Amino acid sequence: MTQAIDELLGEVSNAVSASKEQTIASQALAQDVAGKMGEIDDRINNAVNEITEAIITNNLVKYYIDAIDGDDSNSGSSASPLQTIKRGLTICPPGSTANIYLKRSQRHLISSNIQCYALSLSVIPWGGNTDTSGSAHYDTSTPIVEWNATIKASGGVVFGAFKSSLIIDVGQNGALEYYSTAGRFTLARSKILIDRPSSTPFIGSDFDYLNAVKVSLRDATIEKISGYLSRRGCILSADSVIGASTIEELVLGATRDNTLTNMNFAY
Repeated sequence: MTQAIDELLGEVSNAVSASKEQTIASQALAQDVAGKMGEIDDRINNAVNEITEAIITNNLVKYYIDAIDGDDSNSGSSASPLQTIKRGLTICPPGSTANIYLKRSQRHLISSNIQCYALSLSVIPWGGNTDTSGSAHYDTSTPIVEWNATIKASGGVVFGAFKSSLIIDVGQNGALEYYSTAGRFTLARSKILIDRPSSTPFIGSDFDYLNAVKVSLRDATIEKISGYLSRRGCILSADSVIGASTIEELVLGATRDNTLTNMNFAY
């Protein structure tokens, strides 16, 4: 009887020892798995950060334009500028935020149609105004954009900035249109000369009834020879405008029913 009990106790002891060994092995495995999962999490986080950084880097672009000494085969950096606005707008990545810098004391031509897929586009002088006593200033060094073709944009378009004025010379064929998304055009501390057919305004297209174009004029100067800045159905905000006192001067067919604005109506 005693021998049988001893044998049974021995078996129980062996079972307990085996169980302890299994527990220790399981704990070690769990720790190993936890370590591996931590490594995987770190690698995933690093990959996500790298992808995010790459997206941000690729979507923030700037190109410098020198109409005289630039070359459209260049990279577009300040040390290796492009020659044409068309090239700068064309190579903007889809959905990007893009800054285009125009060389001072030059005329920059838009003579053939352009498609730009940047979500936010700013065109400003390469260097600020020579006279910074006011927010806007024009002299012989102010870059001039000769706009005589159609730009189709995908989002917001801004010309000029604080103490960084431009002159836009819109010719007979100059136009700014937008894709299916609602467009935004801002003229900031800059001047626009309009010489367009009276039936076809500079901004907008026949499809704007789907998405109204938003036009913002901030410390802007308007000089009209013929034509209109925009067509009816737009949303126009004016903050200090020289050269126009009523909305009808700027928007073709504007009425209180089809155009939202803070400018006065003539009637």
